[in-house]
Amino acid sequence: MNEGRGERTAPGADEIEGRELVKELRAYADRLQHLKELVKNSVAEIKRLRKRMKEKIEELKETRLCYEWWYILSDLLETITGTEARRGRGELLSDDLDIIANLDLFYDLYDIFMQLVSLRLRDDCTVTVNVDDVYIHIAIEGIDFHPPVSKREFVKNLIKYANVIAPHLREPIREAFLELTSIAKDFKFLDELKIVRKGSFRAWFGEEPEIFNEIRLHPFAIYSIELSKADMTYTFGIGEVERLFELYDTINEMYREWAAKALEIRKYNEEIIRKMKNTLAVYILSEKL
Repeated sequence: MNEGRGERTAPGADEIEGRELVKELRAYADRLQHLKELVKNSVAEIKRLRKRMKEKIEELKETRLCYEWWYILSDLLETITGTEARRGRGELLSDDLDIIANLDLFYDLYDIFMQLVSLRLRDDCTVTVNVDDVYIHIAIEGIDFHPPVSKREFVKNLIKYANVIAPHLREPIREAFLELTSIAKDFKFLDELKIVRKGSFRAWFGEEPEIFNEIRLHPFAIYSIELSKADMTYTFGIGEVERLFELYDTINEMYREWAAKALEIRKYNEEIIRKMKNTLAVYILSEKL
């Protein structure tokens, strides 16, 4: 009775395998479509985030956080000079020397020594002394160092090598020189003030972050900071908000420390300069020199 109907045979192994492949391909296609949608949405999101970051950076530039260092330096300058710094908020103080010149008493120290070494130091020809591979030329008038040095290093060398130089000076000059260098050895040089933080600090190069392990203020480049890692050091202007926006709390803390220590150094050095001026005046007035 059922002889006319063909019986349905079970699918073969090849047919089963084909269906599994179709299933896998469909899954891959669905996943690919999903990822394409994600990419499309991600590109739009990236554009939106870039725009928002630019807007927020511009907003941040107008906040006190990014100018706190300016207020710190302005207050310091007003404390030193006794006059108000009449400048618009955020405008750079005229230059580094605007503050440094009022803080650093180095040139007072330099002038005192120049008054002395410009006198007749010897009665005969120049003598040269070699110590620590430094050649000290002591002439009838004047002292030179080789290799040549800056004015700061010149004064530091006078203090460091005082006992080497003194025996080659005329007796009256020798006495004054040793007394002045003895007082000056306690002078604190502002260029040796280092304000450093160690840790993990992130700065941005476009959309790429870099991690640094040290941040440093240099006392004579007070509108810039140095970020270091391994053997690399980068210098940034303090106003580069787009790079430094994560670091301003640390930066402002460092400026507060710098200002407090720099002011303390100035007050300390005032007494040393006073003693040296009085000492030199005694020798000049006595006409011994």
